[in-house]
Formats: sequence, structure tokens, C-alpha cells
Amino acid sequence: MPLGSARFGLISAVGGSLELIETVNVSSSTSTVEFTDLKDFDVHLITVNDGTVSANDTGIAFRVYESGTLESGSVYDTARQICGADGSFSENKSSSNAAFRFADNVRISSVPRGNINGYLYFYNLLDSAKYSLTTQHSTVWSNSDIYRSFWGSQVLPQASAVNKIQVMAFNSGTIESGNFSLYGVKDS
Repeated sequence: MPLGSARFGLISAVGGSLELIETVNVSSSTSTVEFTDLKDFDVHLITVNDGTVSANDTGIAFRVYESGTLESGSVYDTARQICGADGSFSENKSSSNAAFRFADNVRISSVPRGNINGYLYFYNLLDSAKYSLTTQHSTVWSNSDIYRSFWGSQVLPQASAVNKIQVMAFNSGTIESGNFSLYGVKDS
């Protein structure tokens, strides 16, 4: 019997399942990746597989378009935990980021850069009466020469309808490679 069958007491409805909207594979330097069709979902998921960026001490970030206008101001709020393989823990809190940050502090140029992997859930993007929120988990080899994991939440603290998502290198540089997939999460 399938895992979702009555035998295991689990609900076999399709609620919470993912629908792939679009995948973009980057194999050469590009300034941004844009997802322009969010369809009609309350929750979206973006996965990042083997992402790399060109600049030192940077990572990947996400910005949103509000009714067709890119929000590039320092208005994104961040609250994340950073966990190092050496047992170190720290917080990253800010109310003035220019994007949703994701797996920053990629290693310096004197050593090979590690690939960025992880995911972000986006909530309320299409609802003009609500703030747009994210939850995320990402991993990368960092400029402090340790493997690090980032998890937490971020918010665009202004009610607006978001109709596009932009992926970019955070602060400087370009996206050099990676596989970026956008999904919609079905309600039922």
C-alpha cells in the first residue's frame, strides 16, 4: 500500500503537494534570474541547487516586484540563525536589507567557492492586503573556512501584491551557476 493510504492513518489528499512552475538552469554568468509567472498560489517554494556567485564575501539574494515595480530599497527585514560546523552560532538581524538574504559569505577567491544549496518558502505574495514573508534554510562553505547553515525568516513589511521574484548575487557580482526551481504549494 502507498505510504499515504488509510493503512497508515495518513490523509491521501493532494493538499500541500508541490506544482513545478518553472526551473532555470544557469551555466554562465548572469546578473539575475527572474520568475515572472507566480500562477495563483498562496505559498511558493524556491529551491537552489549548486548555486555559485562571482564575488568574494557574498551570496545569493531575492527581491520581489510589487505590481511590476522592483523593490530594491533597504526595506527587507531579516532574522536568521547561523550555525557553523565548528559549533559556532550567531544571529543575523536587520531591518534595512536591500533584499531577502540567502547563504551569504561564500569563500574568498584564494580557495574554491562552495556551492550554495537550500530553499525558501514565500507566503502571501499575491495578496495586496498582506506582508510578503519567507522562511528559509540554506548551506554553504563560508569565508571563515567552515561549513555554515542559515535558517530563519524575512519579511517585506509593507502590504503589496507581488507578481515577480528576482534572484541575484547579494551586494555585488553575478550568479555563475545553479539550478533554481519555483513551485506552487497546493492548498488541497
